[in-house]
Amino acid sequence: MEADLGSNPSFTWRSILHGREVLKKGLIRRIGDGVKTNLFNTQWIPSIENFSIPYTNQQMGLDATVNMLIMQDSKRWNVPLIMQNFEPTIAKAILSIPLSKTGAVGVWMWKFSNNGVFNVRSAYKAIHKTYETSNGWRVYKLVWKRIWNMNVTLVVKNFMWRACRNILPTCVNLKGRGLAIDEKCFICNDSSETTLHALCDCSNVQGMWRDSRIGMGATNEMSFIEWLKGQMENLSTKDFDIMCIMMHRVWDRRNKIRMGDVSDGLDNIWEEAKKIWRDFNEETRTNLNPIVNAERVRWTPPHWSRIKVNVDASMNTHGEGKIGCVIRNFSGRFLATKIMIILGINSIELPEAIAVNEGACFAKEMSCKKIEVEGDCKKVIDLLTSNFEDDHNVGIDWRLLEAYLFCLGCQ
Repeated sequence: MEADLGSNPSFTWRSILHGREVLKKGLIRRIGDGVKTNLFNTQWIPSIENFSIPYTNQQMGLDATVNMLIMQDSKRWNVPLIMQNFEPTIAKAILSIPLSKTGAVGVWMWKFSNNGVFNVRSAYKAIHKTYETSNGWRVYKLVWKRIWNMNVTLVVKNFMWRACRNILPTCVNLKGRGLAIDEKCFICNDSSETTLHALCDCSNVQGMWRDSRIGMGATNEMSFIEWLKGQMENLSTKDFDIMCIMMHRVWDRRNKIRMGDVSDGLDNIWEEAKKIWRDFNEETRTNLNPIVNAERVRWTPPHWSRIKVNVDASMNTHGEGKIGCVIRNFSGRFLATKIMIILGINSIELPEAIAVNEGACFAKEMSCKKIEVEGDCKKVIDLLTSNFEDDHNVGIDWRLLEAYLFCLGCQ
C-alpha cells in the first residue's frame, strides 16, 4: 500500500496505483479486540469524515490503540473514558460501533458494499460518484431524478441522459475528440452544432417548436443541461415528457440526414409525440396489478413448545436508533419486553442486527429453551439463513449468534 509510482511506470502499474487510492477511500477497520488498530492513524469509524480521528488529544499518545477504549472484562466500550477524551460527535460515533463478544481479531471491511466485502461494481460506483462530485454533476441531482422518473420509454430516458452528459456525437463533440471535421451544423450550415443547437436552436427545427405549445427560448451560451433544468421548472410533467420524446425524434431525423437516408418531415412530430406519450402511459396503467383483498398483517403464534421473540428497530435523522423485542408464548400471552437506545447509527441494518442479538440474549436470560425470532429486515434474516460471510459491522460475531440460535432451537 506504500509503493511509489517510479520513474518510468507502465500503464498497468499506473492503473494498479490508481486502484490503490480507491481502496484507501473505502477500507475501514472492523473492530474486534482493537489491539492492532491505531486510534488515530487508522480508518475505523464509519460515520465520521475520513473514517479516522484527527490527533488533537494530548492525554492519549499517537501510538494508542482502540483496545484502550474497551473494558476487557465485559467487552463493552469504556463510556466515561471515551466521553472524557473526545468531543461529543466523535464519542457518539465510537459508541455506535458494535463490539465482538469474543474479542475476535479485527478485519478490514469495504465501506461501499452492503456486506463489507470488496467487489468491482461497488468500486466503480465509488469512482463514478467521486468523478461526478469533482465535475459538478451533483448540482443537477434533480435533473437526473426527473429524467429517470419520466413516463417514457427507456430509450428516450437514455437519450436524454446522454444529451445532458454532452456525449451525443454532435459535430462539436466529434471535433473535440480529435476528428478532422467541420463543427458547423450540416443542416443549417450556420452555427456550430452543439447538443442544444441540434435539438432546439437549429433554424430547421425552430418552426416545429414554435408550432408546439412548448416554448424553447434556447441559446448556445448555456449548456444543454442548464437549459433543460429551466425547462423542467417551467413545464408540466406531461409537457416535459413530450418535449423529450420530440427531441429524440429530432435526433433520429438528424442522423438520417447525416447518413443520406430519407427523413420524415417535422410537421407531425408534435402530434406523434403526444400519441406516443399517451399510448405508453395507457399501457403502463393497464399493466399495473391492482391490490385486491389485501389482508391485514397479523401476528402468528409459534408452535406450542416454543417461545416467539419479535424484534424491530428504527432510526431517526439524527443517527439515534431504537430497538425493541417482545417475548410471547403460543397463546399470545405477553411474557417480557426490552427496549434499547443506540447512538450514532448511520444505517438501519445495524440496529436491526443488534435487535436480533439482544432478543436472543434476552430470551436466554428468561430461561427460554426453544425460540422463534421474527423480524422484518431482509438483510439480517438472509445473513442468518445463508452461508454468506459478512465483513461489515452488521456481521460482527454473526456466526456466533447463528450457532447460539441453533442451540436454542431457534427458527
